[in-house]
Formats: sequence, C-alpha cells, structure tokens
Amino acid sequence: MLVQYAKRSVRRLRDGLCLVVLCIALLVRASSAEASSLSVEDRTFLEDAALATLSQIQFGKIAIRKAVDPQVRAFASQNLSDYSRIKGALLGVAAADQVQLPERLSGEALRDYRRLIVLPRPWFDRLYVYMMYKWHEVALRGFREAAKTVTEPKLRAWTEQTLPLIKDQLQSIGKLPA
Repeated sequence: MLVQYAKRSVRRLRDGLCLVVLCIALLVRASSAEASSLSVEDRTFLEDAALATLSQIQFGKIAIRKAVDPQVRAFASQNLSDYSRIKGALLGVAAADQVQLPERLSGEALRDYRRLIVLPRPWFDRLYVYMMYKWHEVALRGFREAAKTVTEPKLRAWTEQTLPLIKDQLQSIGKLPA
C-alpha cells in the first residue's frame, strides 16, 4: 500500500514537473518572439539565409578535401571564405534582432551534404559543381525577392550587400569544368 502511494506521488510529481517545464519553454519562446522586431517574413528569410550560408560553408569544407580538379578546389576555397564573411555579418544582424539562427543543416541541405560526403572522388567534382549551381540559383531568387520585401533596415542592407556576391559566384560556377 505504501509502495503504491509512493509510486502515485512520484508520477504526480513527474507530471507536474513536465507541465512546469512546458510552461517555462512556452514563456521563453514567447518572450524571445516579442523581443525581436522582425516580421514573420523577415525572420523566415533570415533563418533560410543562415541555413544556406551554413550549407555553403559545409559544402566548401568537403570540396576542399575531395575535389580533384584544381579549379573546383580553388572555387570551393573562395566560396568558403566568402560565406564565412557573410555568416559573420549575418550573425551581427541576427544578434541585433535577437534571432536564434540554425546551427545544423536540415532538409535538402543535409541530404546534399550527406551525398557529397559518401560520393567517391572521381565523381565528386561534377556533383559539387551541379549542387553549387543549384543552390546559388535558389539563393539568387530568394535574395532578389527579399531585396524587395524585407522591411528591417539592417537585414535589407545585408541582403543588398550579399546579392552581388551571389551573382558573381554563380558566374564563376558557370566557368568551372563540369
């Protein structure tokens, strides 16, 4: 009887703690959303841009190690350098607006990252160049749209500053041997 009472008490205590933790998590999330002055669209673009930047950095690191063609390796090195600078500026914008950016790849970027890791070196360059073209095309469309619609001044300035770099890189990709 005493054992059953103790088990019930532990269960109630555990359920109560779960409820408290859930309430605290909701309050923290609500307060961080209120602290940010970004619109939903601006926040979504900022998070997407951070994920794209992170993917370019990760893809570049792999390409520097695995690329066979020196031109592809040089592009990967330049791409890594450029996107590391972009990430630094993006972190400044996110910090000013108190936005937590993704720290890990997800979705299609994660799938492509895994494909690059396991691909044998003889076929790596071709897939890497294709992925760079694909991701830069998507980024260019997204940044062009964001340049028209972003309302937060710092984010708009960052977007307009980054857009020419993406265009230049897309042109560089077109010159790579595929």
